[in-house]
Amino acid sequence: MQKRLFFLIAMMLVVSTTIIAQVTTSSLSGMVTIGDANGEPIIGATVQAVHEPSGTRYAAVSNVDGRFRIQGMRTGGPYTVTVTYIGFEQKSFKGVQLELGETYNLQVWLSENTNELSEVLITGKASKFAAEKTGASTNITSSQITNLPTVSRGITDVTRLSPYGGNGMSFAGAD
Repeated sequence: MQKRLFFLIAMMLVVSTTIIAQVTTSSLSGMVTIGDANGEPIIGATVQAVHEPSGTRYAAVSNVDGRFRIQGMRTGGPYTVTVTYIGFEQKSFKGVQLELGETYNLQVWLSENTNELSEVLITGKASKFAAEKTGASTNITSSQITNLPTVSRGITDVTRLSPYGGNGMSFAGAD
């Protein structure tokens, strides 16, 4: 009798813990394809979902199969889902409502954009750091050494000018 009572209590504890552990979020998934007869998947399309009441943004990128998935989203809505990819027209879906614990499936077909893209101009500027310098460094000028207040005029006083000095006794990372 005691074994059955113990077993019954143990089963009730297991069942009660599964009842308490509830899902409080939703998710959005789908596939992005080209809107022609072939329906080839689009790799790298950006999917952005915005929860309109709060402004919370969720984003994902489509994989090699054209599929995307956003998990842990707020339930309810409305959401505005925008899908973009270079060379294709942007597509938006408004009023998307997410149900508690459910995955909303969104199939997206993008059509090619006939607009010509403008040129991209990339400019660069030389850095004061050389390619062979890879660590932290401090440059101390001759005028700083001359104007440095010191009693002994020792090299340890000069190393105190650098935050990388290490007790005033470090050069090139070595004491």
